[in-house]
Amino acid sequence: MLDARELGLDPHAPDGRTHYASRAGADHEAVVGMKPSRQPGRSGRGGQLPLVLAWALLLPAAVAGNGYLVGRRDLPVNTSPPPSGPVHCVADYEPVSGLLIAWKDEPQLHGVLAQLVGQVTTVGEADAWIVVEDAARQPFRLSLSQAAGAQTNRVRFLVCPLDSPWMRDFGPRYIWEGDCRAVVRFTYDWGQKNDDAFSRFFAGRMQHALYELPLRHNGGNFQVSTRGDAHLTRLLTLANPGLTEMELGRFLDDYLGVEVTFHPLSYADPSGHLDMWMLLCDERTVMINYWPFDPGSVADRVCEAAAGTMAARGYVVHRLPARSHAWYENHTYANAVICNQLVLIPSFSHPAVAPLNAEALATWCRAMPRATVVPIDCEALVVRGGFLHCLVAPIPRPRGGSIRPSFSRPVAVARCCGPAPTRRSAGSPTMTSG
Repeated sequence: MLDARELGLDPHAPDGRTHYASRAGADHEAVVGMKPSRQPGRSGRGGQLPLVLAWALLLPAAVAGNGYLVGRRDLPVNTSPPPSGPVHCVADYEPVSGLLIAWKDEPQLHGVLAQLVGQVTTVGEADAWIVVEDAARQPFRLSLSQAAGAQTNRVRFLVCPLDSPWMRDFGPRYIWEGDCRAVVRFTYDWGQKNDDAFSRFFAGRMQHALYELPLRHNGGNFQVSTRGDAHLTRLLTLANPGLTEMELGRFLDDYLGVEVTFHPLSYADPSGHLDMWMLLCDERTVMINYWPFDPGSVADRVCEAAAGTMAARGYVVHRLPARSHAWYENHTYANAVICNQLVLIPSFSHPAVAPLNAEALATWCRAMPRATVVPIDCEALVVRGGFLHCLVAPIPRPRGGSIRPSFSRPVAVARCCGPAPTRRSAGSPTMTSG
């Protein structure tokens, strides 16, 4: 396994912002991957502890969880047989019919989500599927969306209880099985029951086939290209103790039809998610952070290593500035939404970060010259630990007629950052390390 030591880093040493703890034992009761706003920060139904108090309560658990906030392992891991036909895992940049959005009663979300809905339903030419806890909440959200210019005939509401706004993490992961859309569901590794049940609910609502992937996982830590190469951080190995990277790669190949590359944890934010510092925006283009104010930090070296790996594999790598004031105050422009020919990117009003907005916008425009790139102020979400990509899950656009898969379904391969192995049609799974 490639870890911080293989990059010449000491995971126990400070990088100027925080200290990082060692990996918890396999018998630890918790799993990693929590965003700061999730359940331990809540105080009764609908209330929240003050942010400082919530962090004070959580930090001892973080020390036991490899430097990442941890949550209870409450929910059972379900399983079902994998898809049997040709499988293609849908990439973020493929055509979508709509985006799923969990619009919770949280004031800091209202302005961001209203702008998102306004852009998606007009420039993005897609439906906004807004999930609310009851029908009484619909008029307020519709009025905010209208004020942001939304095309209201493209706004749809679903009534379903949810625990958090992070739709990317717990929402449906779509595949194409032949000509048909299908959902692959994983157990949401934070253990929030309403969130964990949502993919099953939505697949039934849409009458899409459902496959239960027997892993604890969350969608923010997954990037896939139309060529079938998938990228994750080693958060997945921490969330599934007892399974090797080879075994994890085999599961992901069986259910999603992908070859897996595991990247080291960046220690830049408590989620451990890849989408906080890297985003694939077409089959040959990738956005990766760089850290102009934190040279030599763990995050900086992890991103540099990933940029080198992706360039060696033929990707055009565009670098986005990022800045972190504290472990839970991470400003990143990589956490963006691609919706057909629309790209929504974060911008920030923090005086130390706002000067980076223009550079980030120009970089996105160079990377996606045919798209309309629109910044949305996400400063209010910084302490929540997630931005635009975290808030939505894509629904692929239906397509008719026979299709030819865009890649040959390979034998399961899990690999570390390094040269891509040659695809093979038969034989035992292999792993390469770099």
